[in-house]
Amino acid sequence: MMIHLFEILASLTESALGIAVPAKLLGEKRSGGIRLAAVAAVLTAVVWGINQYVLFSAWTTVLGVLLMALGGCLVYQRNFVDVLPLTAFFMFLLYACDFIVLTLCGTVSRDQGFAASMTSALSEARMVFLFLSKTMLLLICWFVVWLCNAVSSQYTKIDWSLLAAIGVSVYLADRTIQKTDGSSLLNWLLLLGIVLMYVHLRLQKQISSVSREKADMEREKNRMLAENYQILKDASASKQTFYHDLKNQYLLIQNYLETGAYEKAKDYIKELGGREHMEEIRFHTGSEAMDIILEYKLNQAKRQGIQINCLIEPVQLRLQETEVTALLGNLLDNALEACNKMEPQDRWIQIVIRQMGNASFIKVSNTCAQKPERIGEEFVSGKQGTLHGIGTKSIREIVERYGGVQETGYKEGIFFMTISFF
Repeated sequence: MMIHLFEILASLTESALGIAVPAKLLGEKRSGGIRLAAVAAVLTAVVWGINQYVLFSAWTTVLGVLLMALGGCLVYQRNFVDVLPLTAFFMFLLYACDFIVLTLCGTVSRDQGFAASMTSALSEARMVFLFLSKTMLLLICWFVVWLCNAVSSQYTKIDWSLLAAIGVSVYLADRTIQKTDGSSLLNWLLLLGIVLMYVHLRLQKQISSVSREKADMEREKNRMLAENYQILKDASASKQTFYHDLKNQYLLIQNYLETGAYEKAKDYIKELGGREHMEEIRFHTGSEAMDIILEYKLNQAKRQGIQINCLIEPVQLRLQETEVTALLGNLLDNALEACNKMEPQDRWIQIVIRQMGNASFIKVSNTCAQKPERIGEEFVSGKQGTLHGIGTKSIREIVERYGGVQETGYKEGIFFMTISFF
């Protein structure tokens, strides 16, 4: 009875790890809770039933990978294509731990049939073997998950090439069952080392990718700062020119009135009223940086023939001025770029900025020629070879820094992004 309970516990451990580990490698933060326990229990029952006939075979390996991957999809709502190679990687770790312990015990005891006896029948010796192998499995899984998540919370770079490790491990397992000796132990250690080295190299590649992304983010930040400085400089020069001209215009009107040239004064005032001033759109949000960016970008949109609809109220943002300009500048740049790909009559941007209690909301909607590509929970532009996509990452970084919420969507030719700060 004790042997059967121990066997069930070992199978339950394998099933739970086989579901949870791939999810953690994909950056999943949830534990799974009751759903994980339920699915693991079902898998354990299936494994227990299979073990009554055979403890190891190639077809049970394939079936185990498929069932665990399906279980991971059910528990964590992940894509099967993403989960499957990672589940195969876990199965390799499982086999490596099992057969390293088997070959080690067989080599020490000089029993070449040790692996065969452990994989053909239940026994007290198998209980000891299961304890040692599952302990080793827990330690290796913890190390791999920790290492991957230390690099990135979205580690997905383990690819389909690791499926080959399963094939090699099944082959080695069959050889080990036939003859358990020192060469088998060496082969398993070598295979485990090669696979872990491969994963390490993939991690190093991911580190390089993250470093390049940070460098791109820094370049985008510097570009936005330079652009915003120029905007501020142009705005300051524009206002100085405006007030200088206004002073001269007042002096001329005053002269007309003092000399009794009332008709000339009236005509000149009419002429001034008919002129289009370059600062056609003005805002008062409570943030000078936001006002300037809105004025600059939306006047730019108006010159490009883009229809503008605004509902803008004063807001209370904790962001620094550089962050405000980066956030709003990127939002409006993306909207302008999308609108310029539309026919002139279909160009449209709507901006809503509101304060509701302690919550601040910014929503930018615009017409869009085609649905942006969606990666994960975000829409991204298909534009390559530029820093366009970095702008979206910059927005996300600012929002996360202040505990905000970012929502993007696309419906019936309209793309929108809503940002909320609480």
